[in-house]
Amino acid sequence: MIIMRHGQGQHNVDQVYNSNPQHPNYKPSPLTKMGKEQVQESARKLLADGFTPLNIETIIVSPLQRAQETAEALVEAGLIRRDLIQTDARLGEILMGDREGMPYQDFRDQPWDHTHALDYEGETESQVNDRVTELCSQLIKNHQTGHVLLITHGTPAMEISQTYSNIRVPLTTGGTCVFPLDRIHQAHKGALSTPMEYQVVYTHKDRVEGDFAS
Repeated sequence: MIIMRHGQGQHNVDQVYNSNPQHPNYKPSPLTKMGKEQVQESARKLLADGFTPLNIETIIVSPLQRAQETAEALVEAGLIRRDLIQTDARLGEILMGDREGMPYQDFRDQPWDHTHALDYEGETESQVNDRVTELCSQLIKNHQTGHVLLITHGTPAMEISQTYSNIRVPLTTGGTCVFPLDRIHQAHKGALSTPMEYQVVYTHKDRVEGDFAS
């Protein structure tokens, strides 16, 4: 299972929360030039490691613009097939509620503390974990052949890694982490006796400081 965070989006540069297209304060956040370069670089690394359009058979993407554009960039890079792309809202970013569109600096003391998210009609990390775990459970149950690619966001990616490896892997924008599916099957069945190994295939140093979670 390949977990990939979208490339750098405009909201990452602007340092504003961007999670819910239905919110009145939401603004589209396309990939930046750097974001596209990050995705292309990760695609080259994955191709070099043996991942191809022939063996990546399941591709599920967050509906947010930056994730959709990341998937398209992977198609253009020759890593995946466009006709296999599916969209699933369960891979969407953690909902920020009334903070949507607001600058991170307004909450500098706790920009990514979601403990009291319900107070501002946001989403807790536990709620994110519930939805991504539900999705992964369905994938594991129905998986037959090939690699699985999930294109998502910082918080959902960390929740998936926490669930199946007991380690919260903070991916930079465009960053990718690979988990062996046989070990995920064991973790899903509660039969994993040791922490799951994982490989951060590509991580990017050129990012906005403190922006692991969107």
